[in-house]
Amino acid sequence: MQAVILAAGEGKRMQITTPKSLLKIRGEPIIVRLVKQFRRFGVQDVFVIIGFKSEMMKDTLAPLKVTLVTNPHFSKTDNMMSFRLAGEYIQDDMIMCHGDLVLENRMFELLIENRGEIILPVDTKSMDSESMKIQLTEDRVTAIGKRISLQETCGESIPFMKFSAEAVHELMRLIDKYIEDNDLQRFLEDAVMDLLRAGKYQAELLDATGLKWMEIDTQEDYQQAVELFR
Repeated sequence: MQAVILAAGEGKRMQITTPKSLLKIRGEPIIVRLVKQFRRFGVQDVFVIIGFKSEMMKDTLAPLKVTLVTNPHFSKTDNMMSFRLAGEYIQDDMIMCHGDLVLENRMFELLIENRGEIILPVDTKSMDSESMKIQLTEDRVTAIGKRISLQETCGESIPFMKFSAEAVHELMRLIDKYIEDNDLQRFLEDAVMDLLRAGKYQAELLDATGLKWMEIDTQEDYQQAVELFR
């Protein structure tokens, strides 16, 4: 099992001068907390995609001996490109995680235990109009995106996904097509949906409702995370 943490973004909505993943929860940077959690649950091979203030990230992560991959185009691309940069390193089943995500340990246990080809954790209670949401039609995932209405969604997509090695390989091929077309400002979820529409794979939803998690997009999110995980 391998892990890829996407932590290249600038986090402009936070209006801070450091990467969001260096914000601290219980005195520890979020990115350090994530790496330690992965290793606690047996995932030793961790790759972190960095970009904004990369030297700060390198200094923070140096003691943990993770593999760092720099996205030099982080300001002009979205997380799909950061994910693609990890492609040459992935040879096993893997978990993708955003670097501004704070999770309770049980989330790791549940995701790692699940043996499906594509596992998408979902929270049925947390979503709002700005959330990355999942739509189901006859028990199949038919859309992932922010434009799905609250009436049409089954819940919020948590950016903590698991893929089999074979599914990752196919996903990278689809992302390469976006790159060939110079369509670089895409979310990873766009490529995941292309993979599901191709019909070879079906996604399994992992119900994480009631478990503690927070993605840090705003100062309000950060304050809520501090309270939630104090």
